[in-house]
Amino acid sequence: MVSIMPKSKSKLPDLQKMILNSFWAKMIISILWDLIDAFKVFGAGLAYAAVGTTLAVLLWGTPGVMSVWEGAEATDTVDRFVPSVTITGLIATFLIKK
Repeated sequence: MVSIMPKSKSKLPDLQKMILNSFWAKMIISILWDLIDAFKVFGAGLAYAAVGTTLAVLLWGTPGVMSVWEGAEATDTVDRFVPSVTITGLIATFLIKK
């Protein structure tokens, strides 16, 4: 049987790959995490810093390690006002040449 439809060699991209390769999707995730981080429970800063650093590394690669400073800040007050995952994303995208 002969098909009149041309065979397509392209496949639909995997949703996870598409999200991880999309600048705007990663920025939205980063901004949402930084908003959650800004309103965290006092005393849970180290756990939030660990999750934030892991998220930054997953989204932005090696430059995401810059977010580890939140764990060293013992008072949990300064890092509420600094959106580190978003700043890491901007630095990784625009300042670091790949």
